[in-house]
Amino acid sequence: MDIHNSTSLFNISDCELAYEMAHNPLIIAIRVVHIMACSIGIGASASFILVLTRRTVPLHVNVRLLLVSLAFAAIISCTVLLLIAIYGLVLTFSSLDSCRLLQSKSLCSLLRAPSSAAVYAMIIGNFIVGIERSIATVQYRTYEIQGSIQVGIGLLIVQ
Repeated sequence: MDIHNSTSLFNISDCELAYEMAHNPLIIAIRVVHIMACSIGIGASASFILVLTRRTVPLHVNVRLLLVSLAFAAIISCTVLLLIAIYGLVLTFSSLDSCRLLQSKSLCSLLRAPSSAAVYAMIIGNFIVGIERSIATVQYRTYEIQGSIQVGIGLLIVQ
């Protein structure tokens, strides 16, 4: 089965419109900016993980775990979006058949699912960091000194 689509799903005017849109200079510029932003996001998130994993940064172990988890989710999301943007740009300039510029709803959903899941993980992760910091505040006399790695791992699993 062709991963793009079958031309029977679309008529010729759909294909012509797809060609015009894909070759629009503004759309091409947006894709290039998207590629640059995702590349920067991957690099920044990876650097953040490296900084967090060093013991020289004075953060509680649970905060470290949760922040690394958030950065990892950002890497997943940026990587998927980067691949989609590169694929779209390559397809724009390499495809001789304008109907190949179109894709089915199911393929589009499938390609974006990992990124969407990572974005939801980041949203939930921010909420989880708030919960962890609230627990640390309520138990301020003992939490930062003794800590509770079980709280961090439990919250990480929930995330």
